[in-house]
Amino acid sequence: MDVTNDAVIQEVQKEVAKQLNNRGLFALVNNAGIIIHIGDAEIIPIDAYKRCMEVNFLGTVQVTKAFLPLIRQAKGRIANISSPSGELPFGSMSAYGASKAALECFSDILRQEMKPWGVKISIIQPGATKTAQVGNVNFWMQQHQKLMDGLSPELLHDYGEEYIDEIQQRIMSIGSLFRQQVGPVIDTIVTALLAQNPKPRYTTEFVIDVLKALYYFLPSFITDTILNQVFIAHRLPPKGARKGNISQ
Repeated sequence: MDVTNDAVIQEVQKEVAKQLNNRGLFALVNNAGIIIHIGDAEIIPIDAYKRCMEVNFLGTVQVTKAFLPLIRQAKGRIANISSPSGELPFGSMSAYGASKAALECFSDILRQEMKPWGVKISIIQPGATKTAQVGNVNFWMQQHQKLMDGLSPELLHDYGEEYIDEIQQRIMSIGSLFRQQVGPVIDTIVTALLAQNPKPRYTTEFVIDVLKALYYFLPSFITDTILNQVFIAHRLPPKGARKGNISQ
């Protein structure tokens, strides 16, 4: 289902309601999500921010609003698949992280509002999992070329082609470090849907909880360094920020 197409969402909602035959819907899992570009916030195209918000945040809002009457009828559950990026400010993930942060805020507010209806809302934060998009080499090569073609001469000069190429090389290599199986994510979703008193927020990896503890309890000058190196560990700073290259 295209979660950005309201007509399609309404069509699916009507079909589900028909199949339920006047019964409520117990569970909805909002799983659709995309990531368009990874890199410094200044060089990521604005269209990437818009697309991430459209799918990762507004898509979930639209689907949830369409199915909430059926969910309320059954006093059911909603599980929204978010990301640690929605809570932790990982470097190079501004477009994706901002959309997931919006999703988390929406989910937390909705959880409060749905209590009188007996509806439970949970956020799922999976660890780094190798989905089809993560392993699609051609996709990331195309995105890199689009990024380079869309950069202004000024930004290309200030950041440097070597710095931007390093981002692409890192993206191509980190996929092998991701979890290859989705089983832990599925198990966590099932737990959230079937537990008598589900948690507001679930993680699927111990390392996520460790990073959260560091983020909330250590000074920002320490956590900034850690979180900025999680996905893209740069060997060199941007060209214009290197010693001797700062404009006067």
